[in-house]
Amino acid sequence: MKKMIIAMTVCGMLTACSDTTENSTSKEEVKQEESKPQAEKKENATQATAEAQPEETKADETKKEETEKTTTESNKDDVATKEETDAKVKELEAKLKAQKEEAQAKQEAVEKELAEKAEADKKAREEEAERIKQEAQAKIDAANKKAEEESAKIEEEQQAQEEESSSNAAEMSKAEFDKIQNGMSIDEVVAIVGGSGELNSESGTKGDPYYTAMYSFMGEGSLGANALIMVQGSPAKVVSKSQFGLQ
Repeated sequence: MKKMIIAMTVCGMLTACSDTTENSTSKEEVKQEESKPQAEKKENATQATAEAQPEETKADETKKEETEKTTTESNKDDVATKEETDAKVKELEAKLKAQKEEAQAKQEAVEKELAEKAEADKKAREEEAERIKQEAQAKIDAANKKAEEESAKIEEEQQAQEEESSSNAAEMSKAEFDKIQNGMSIDEVVAIVGGSGELNSESGTKGDPYYTAMYSFMGEGSLGANALIMVQGSPAKVVSKSQFGLQ
């Protein structure tokens, strides 16, 4: 009995294994059948890709050539633009340099002109100052000479007047002496006497309040008769008188 059970168990196991193997075979076949279209599709896609590859490569090459051509032309344009820009920059730099040199030359010319003008003005001022100085000195010399001449002339006139007064001195009478009053000027005294007296002495300067002068007149009468008249102040007026031997 036990052997029968074992045999049945073994048989069952073998049957199960057989079913499992069949199922596995069936699944593998199904899997292969399912995989076959996919492989065909993949192969077809690969073949299509391989067929399309030359056209895409050609297009890429054409595009690359166009890109390279465009880049080359762009580079040429850039080079031309750079050369043109450099030329313009150099031209501008040369123009600016010329303008700078011209401006510097003008400035130097203006500074030179101003310096020459300042020097000329300075020289002209010095010459004018020297001319004014010489003219002033000439005027001073002329004034001094004129003053000396006038002083000499006045001295000559005074000397002539003194000589004339001494030679033409009038004699004062007692009646003329009595007419002379304090407060009269020496000119009024001379008018009464009919002639000028002799200036014996004076102190101070004419025009000063304390100016004093003494005049003597020869008198009519006894031997040695005379009269003395003193004037003082500004203008000088008679302040005192005296006589000796007048008749």
